[in-house]
Amino acid sequence: MGIKNLVKKNAESQVRLKKEASENTTTSKKRGKDAQVPLKQGKPLDHTPKHQARETTDGTCKRVVGMSKGCTVNMENYESFRVDVWLTDFVLPDETQEEALDRISEIIDKQIQEEVDNLE
Repeated sequence: MGIKNLVKKNAESQVRLKKEASENTTTSKKRGKDAQVPLKQGKPLDHTPKHQARETTDGTCKRVVGMSKGCTVNMENYESFRVDVWLTDFVLPDETQEEALDRISEIIDKQIQEEVDNLE
């Protein structure tokens, strides 16, 4: 596969993962001792694909990695804002499992930051 095809495939993968992270994002607000009020409900966390190989569209099996992160922001006046994001993806042929987790972690961090920035 040529370098142009690899760059294009990687860009398409990043767009897909960014979209998935956005769909998997849950946000909520809490005021004082009141219950949390959901602002955005992402897709529920799917534990089934974790730590197992999945068959791809070309019939091969690949390792899957996944990660979930969250952040609570103090908004003063006894209010807080909570963001939770989860994401899974295949380990690419040219990367280790740790590199795949780093890649996913970066996408999740950007999604969390985007949600917090949109709050202001």
